[in-house]
Amino acid sequence: MNPEEENTYIEDYLLGHLSKTEEASFEKRMSEDIRFRESVLIQKQLFDALPENNWSSAENVAEKRIQEYEALYRDKETLQLKETLKNVNRTYQKKNSKSTRVWLFYASAALIAIIISIGVLMSGPQNVQELYVDYYDTSDIPSLVTRGVKEDTLLINAERYFEEGKYQEALTILDAKIETTTKNKASILLYKGISEMELNQFQKAHTTFDQLSNTDLMDAPMGAWYKALLYLKMDDPEKAKTILQEISTSSSNYKYTEAKELLEKL
Repeated sequence: MNPEEENTYIEDYLLGHLSKTEEASFEKRMSEDIRFRESVLIQKQLFDALPENNWSSAENVAEKRIQEYEALYRDKETLQLKETLKNVNRTYQKKNSKSTRVWLFYASAALIAIIISIGVLMSGPQNVQELYVDYYDTSDIPSLVTRGVKEDTLLINAERYFEEGKYQEALTILDAKIETTTKNKASILLYKGISEMELNQFQKAHTTFDQLSNTDLMDAPMGAWYKALLYLKMDDPEKAKTILQEISTSSSNYKYTEAKELLEKL
């Protein structure tokens, strides 16, 4: 599911366009995927900013986090932006083209995201879970499917489940594949470890990332970075620091820049 599809998915949920089964699947993903939950909150607040709706909060989000966002949204400068967005929305609502609505959504979301980022930074040190959310990014991990090679339907399905946040479904396939294949083993271990981490199977994720790090495969260095993120999710910043310090010893290491940034924030 690409970003635009995910935004449409969230929009359909907020507008009540999903079936009961789809709603249950959506809410299950919210309960398991902290990044997706944050996206839902931001888009919900955006929905409230554009029309003349009341302030509201998303379910399953930490109360402290909601209060931070609400305080930020009530800030004088943010309210001015909110009014500007309303005016822009009124102007463009007459033009019912999809491209215009998509552009308006991304422009609005970007502006609000910038303000949220500034507000959080100004409010004081970020907690460990916030740092985990900020630095968790799987956009650069390799695909499970190699182009030019006979397609593996199971791995295609595993990657699709992973991208949709259906980590248990992905893990069921990955657990089976890791025992029977020698190809793409590093990528399978990476997806397996991240899925376990997202499902809060911390000990299993730790073992999987260690297995990846101890191989001589090209993607082995990714294991250290994701193990550092695992410790953040476990609220163990000291162990995360130890790994981040190792990563930051060489600029050639995977996520060197991000590791140095994180060390400064912990």
